[in-house]
Amino acid sequence: MTSHRFSISAIIPVYNEEQTIGAVVQTVINSNLFEEIICIDDGSKDMSLGILQSFGKNIDILHFDENKGKGAALAAGILRATQEIVVFLDADLVGLTFEHLYALATPLLEQRAEVTLGIGQVASHFPLLTGERAYFRKDLLPLIPAISKKRYGVEVFLNYTFKDRRVEFVHLDGLDQILKPQKMGINSRMISSYVMEGFQVSKELSLQTLNMGKERLLSIVDPMDRIKVISNKGLNILSKSVEDRRSQGGKLLNTCLRQIRRFTSL
Repeated sequence: MTSHRFSISAIIPVYNEEQTIGAVVQTVINSNLFEEIICIDDGSKDMSLGILQSFGKNIDILHFDENKGKGAALAAGILRATQEIVVFLDADLVGLTFEHLYALATPLLEQRAEVTLGIGQVASHFPLLTGERAYFRKDLLPLIPAISKKRYGVEVFLNYTFKDRRVEFVHLDGLDQILKPQKMGINSRMISSYVMEGFQVSKELSLQTLNMGKERLLSIVDPMDRIKVISNKGLNILSKSVEDRRSQGGKLLNTCLRQIRRFTSL
């Protein structure tokens, strides 16, 4: 029987990642594993787009004038891709190597899995939220309308959608990521970003659990109505709005809040 050699696309959503995106893209190019490299600039306000453009024809760039969220960026990349396997990579990775990329693709290339989740140093704390993933593109195409609306909840959505498929975790030793305080500084914008990311993930956890007919994880009032000023008081209001502190969503959101307080000394 003749074996089939699958072709691979790399999809990299980018939002204000000027510190790391150049090294990430260069590593992906140098790996020679990918037939195409698609980078989606999701309305960046820093030099990210210019850095991407410096790679010329080595990569395919999609650009959003305004930020649409990670889900929309991934959906656009999937639609643009033409290869059979798509590998998702975050743009804020540090220490990415050929070995990491090969480890992500291999389970699908060898057809022993339908999904790969890569676990680096940061992702080890919440492995199911890792951004380093591989899928067969044909499996994702019917999900494009939903993926495009999920923002930072997209990983949770994909986890639930593929929960009954063959999933393989691979450890990406030495792979790290830059945290928000290092990217953005310690300011209200950084705090707001942490809160909104935690909210979007927790909201999707709740939604997917309801869809499965299980007990609701948490109920959160729209944070834009609850948090008028990013402050210690605002963070306490958000924390108290989590009904079930023992739920996965509640733990994740409260971890985000603890990180905020740690970096801001609130």
